Amino acid sequence: MLARPLLAAAFLFFSGSVLAQGMPGGGAPPEGGPGGGPGGGPGGERPPRPPRMVTLNRSTLDDAVRAMFREADTDRNGKATLAELHAIVADQRAQIVAERFRTVDADRSGAITIEEFDAWQQRLGTAARDESTSLVYDYVPSPDVIGPPRGNSPEDRVLGMLIRPLNTLNLVNANADYDDGVTLDELLRFERVPFDAADINGDGKLSPDEIRSVQIRRDCGPAGGPGMMPPATLPPSPPPGECGPPNSRGPQ
Repeated sequence: MLARPLLAAAFLFFSGSVLAQGMPGGGAPPEGGPGGGPGGGPGGERPPRPPRMVTLNRSTLDDAVRAMFREADTDRNGKATLAELHAIVADQRAQIVAERFRTVDADRSGAITIEEFDAWQQRLGTAARDESTSLVYDYVPSPDVIGPPRGNSPEDRVLGMLIRPLNTLNLVNANADYDDGVTLDELLRFERVPFDAADINGDGKLSPDEIRSVQIRRDCGPAGGPGMMPPATLPPSPPPGECGPPNSRGPQ
């Protein structure tokens, strides 16, 4: 009498195992169920989220330019002058020198011994023998300019591509009336030029396609130029071949 229930139980057990093996993901619900919808991988894995499409309003650029102006206008008289810029640059250079000194002065004695210098050179490795390198100080902001606020978001990288940092040349070029300093209005007009040139439809906002066009012109046109931000602050270069034929590039 016990044989029949045992056989039925065994049948249910093995048939359940076979059914589970035949289902997607080892027992997960059929495609379209929770965690296993269209495009899902084995076991209900979700596909990777596509990269966020970046847009940039002109007001965002204006805010970054205002921050640059506040940093440059140290006496708060409404004008950024060459004297103020040179004083800021000198202070930035002094801070970099002090940071480098502290890096070498391991015992914080205020003096660098030959042993400390040798140990520092050993840490640099092959970079210490190459005079063309920056001696592993690439993390230090450029001491000769005032740039937009630094950040790691896609919007920050686009701003770094559009905004011309304040250096001697750009401060002179932004001074529309050739007086003793640059006002905020003058700086805003100067910094909006690349944005407005990229804003093809004139809606005050750069679409992903418009931003991509700016990036391609930057990467496929002349290499750098006055006022360009360091490459590390910019979005990745377009894939090979995306620049098009040489005659489609920017002015050489």
